[in-house]
Amino acid sequence: MYIYNYRSILVYHCILYSGISVYIARNTQTDWQTDYFAEPHKKFMDGNGELSADSVLSEMFKYPNLIIDVRDNRGGNESYAKKFAAYFAKDSTPYELVKYYNEETGNFDKEYVKKLYPNEMKKYSGNIYVISGPAVMSSNESFVLMMKQLPNSKIIGMKTYGSSGNPKPYELSNGVTIYLPSWQAYTLEGEMIEDNGIKPDIEINTTYEDFKETDPVIDKIIELTEIN
Repeated sequence: MYIYNYRSILVYHCILYSGISVYIARNTQTDWQTDYFAEPHKKFMDGNGELSADSVLSEMFKYPNLIIDVRDNRGGNESYAKKFAAYFAKDSTPYELVKYYNEETGNFDKEYVKKLYPNEMKKYSGNIYVISGPAVMSSNESFVLMMKQLPNSKIIGMKTYGSSGNPKPYELSNGVTIYLPSWQAYTLEGEMIEDNGIKPDIEINTTYEDFKETDPVIDKIIELTEIN
């Protein structure tokens, strides 16, 4: 097991039982707002010596099952989340529909389908389990949608928060600046994310009390890996 902090992102990687790797990308302050794969070969120190983002990926990819826990990640910069998800995509993959606000018509009628493109240098082909929950919002919801479209990935846990309006500042004539949504985000099935969230593939509803002695979501994933 090793834990290290790189550009304020806490990256935790450990081996859970035989053949299961766990990766938690968690930053309690800014979440996806740090591009920790911008310099994948950069060396930095932790208590166990020098590490790099590449070394973490290489270690993860040795195992047939991977858990990505983003329950505490509240969003940030979607392009950084996209870089990480690209390591798990095999083909160009549509994942989200957005309707932009059209100032000429006053409606959200400019449609665009977001796509995830694979990282050609390094790919993971094992089973992926992404843990989601009600704290997941904004660009992290887009990350969940990216992973939800991949054939070897399952979203497990609770529904996400449902907040993805991409607010932009508008200054009023009296000098007051307000932030208004610039788009409406939808799943590929046409369900609006705002106020609805994203449903997991496997729903496990939990409360604080459930985590006092164990993690029921990870327990379920272990069960699934034993079945598969």
